[in-house]
Amino acid sequence: MRMEFMTLVAALVFTATTAGAVAGETHFAGAEAAEEETNSLFVSRRDSIIYKLEKGGPTPLFYVQHKFRLQSLSVSPNDDYFAFIDIKAGEFRTAEAEREGKYEVPPQVRLRIIDSGGGLLYSLPDAQRYMWSPDGNQIAYITCDLTYADYQDRRPTGLYVFDVSSGETKDVDALPTELYWAEHDNKLYFTNPYTISRSVLRWNPETNEIEKTPCKDIYFSPDGEYYLSLNKVEYKPVQLYDATSNEELFVIEVRGLVSPPGVIAEAFPKDIGALAGSSYLESLKPWVPSSEHLLHFIKEDVEKELAGTGPVKRIVSRVVKAAEHYLFDVEKREVVRQFTGKPTEWISNGKVLVLERDGKLVLEQLSVGD
Repeated sequence: MRMEFMTLVAALVFTATTAGAVAGETHFAGAEAAEEETNSLFVSRRDSIIYKLEKGGPTPLFYVQHKFRLQSLSVSPNDDYFAFIDIKAGEFRTAEAEREGKYEVPPQVRLRIIDSGGGLLYSLPDAQRYMWSPDGNQIAYITCDLTYADYQDRRPTGLYVFDVSSGETKDVDALPTELYWAEHDNKLYFTNPYTISRSVLRWNPETNEIEKTPCKDIYFSPDGEYYLSLNKVEYKPVQLYDATSNEELFVIEVRGLVSPPGVIAEAFPKDIGALAGSSYLESLKPWVPSSEHLLHFIKEDVEKELAGTGPVKRIVSRVVKAAEHYLFDVEKREVVRQFTGKPTEWISNGKVLVLERDGKLVLEQLSVGD
């Protein structure tokens, strides 16, 4: 039976610990029995193993080859699959090649698509980033030239859409850099900065046609009424636009940006932290799925341990002591829900979060009650 969630706290509770007695080991405590269970898929990666969180506790689901580094782990919107990109480092075999930053043995990069039972379905080469379609049955991904070590030198080589059911691949575009599969119209939006106007383009999966749009960026709200312009540079602002007029509505405070007083002061009467799901090099998912136009913010109380001498120090460890979550309605310009819970390593399709509260793992549905 699929769990019916409470407005604030789900009934399904797990106890877990992530402390290993020996370095490199992973230990999970047993789970408390729950009468209800959920059909949602939650996955996490420890060392070379991907775990699935079930009613009975975490269980190993898939093993990643130890020579490969894993990134961008995600769950499909329909909970049928999960995917990740794994990377085997490239090699420099001469000092000259290392100085030039040009690999003589390029990295091996694969987009892996796994079913919910842990079975490897597909392995797609050279993927730099990807995003699921709203129904979870297709996946769009960008490939790039992996010749050079510096990320900035890696030119994109293509945008493709892969159908998980049929195994068919469609070639969409040659030079994309960002992609976002919009929920409101089921169309794939992407940017091509190699055009003069840095065009925002829209691909229709029904007709396989591409058209240019007047939009300034691609991150549409689920209802299509708004979109965000998300800068990937530290301390740059995130802007909210009206999708009909393409007019900027206000600037969102994020990534430590100290914004001047004005419209933003009215939109955010207090500090609500940073926009969730906007980390560098990840597939950006700023909106709460199926929410019309809710943004999820997280304000963390972080304890950092620094090392080094003089003004330049490095972060040795970062521990989140507590976290407040805010669901912000951009139309109402107000926080419509608030709850607590430290983020965990468990990843979902974004509709339900696995948080730590009072030493336990709890499920929290990202929705607002009537």
